[in-house]
Amino acid sequence: MGIEQARYSVIEKQGNFEIRQYQPCIVAETIVESDFDNAGNKAFRRLFNYISGQNHKKQSIAMTAPVDQKIIQKRFL
Repeated sequence: MGIEQARYSVIEKQGNFEIRQYQPCIVAETIVESDFDNAGNKAFRRLFNYISGQNHKKQSIAMTAPVDQKIIQKRFL
């Protein structure tokens, strides 16, 4: 069983670098307030539960690659 990937076309390629045009898709995202060591695990578990059917419609959603994570720093004034 392979990993399903979002559909895309390669616009330009140079060596190991590609510029891609992705087809429209549905994205699930969450924000987790936690230290770095725990945030990825908490966010993944929350999203995995959601796409596995723990959502309002009780329907599962296909998980595709890539999965992306980024740090958003809080700024205090």
